[in-house]
Order: sequence, then C-alpha cells, then structure tokens
Amino acid sequence: MWDLEAEAARLNLVLDDLPMEEKAWDRAVNVAYRKAALRAHPDKHPPDQRDAAEANFKRLNRANKLLLRVGKAIRDEAESGDGEFFLTLA
Repeated sequence: MWDLEAEAARLNLVLDDLPMEEKAWDRAVNVAYRKAALRAHPDKHPPDQRDAAEANFKRLNRANKLLLRVGKAIRDEAESGDGEFFLTLA
C-alpha cells in the first residue's frame, strides 16, 4: 500500500492542496516534480554522493508517476459516480 501523503511530500506537495481539475492536478504535480528533479538530479551532486542521489531521484520519479495515476483514478471514479476511491483516501 502506498502512503500517498509521503509520496506527495517527496515533491513538496500536500494532497489536500492539490486541485481536483485534471489539468490543474497534472500541472501542479508536474511543476513540483520538475523543481524537485532539478535539485535532486544525480549530476548535480559530487561523485561520492551520486548513488544516494540516484536512489532519491528514482523515488521522485515513482512519486510523480504515482500521483499522476492517482489523479487520473480519482477523476475516472468521479466521472463514473463511484466514490469508493475517495473513501480509501480519507
């Protein structure tokens, strides 16, 4: 099970602050990801810290992909009228 709040925190996001509109959600996640990726990119770190930086960078990538998928799932369930996903996030 994913800890969505922890994944959002990796990108300096708060789940409750993310807009529910598709474009706004995706844009907020992607902007936060780009900022975090620029800071965490392994090439920006000294050679002795690159392994840790690479592992962190991979976590950022997974967090980005996960949050985009979650946003899509929330929207899909809202469109279908099934609110089960919202109950699991609460």
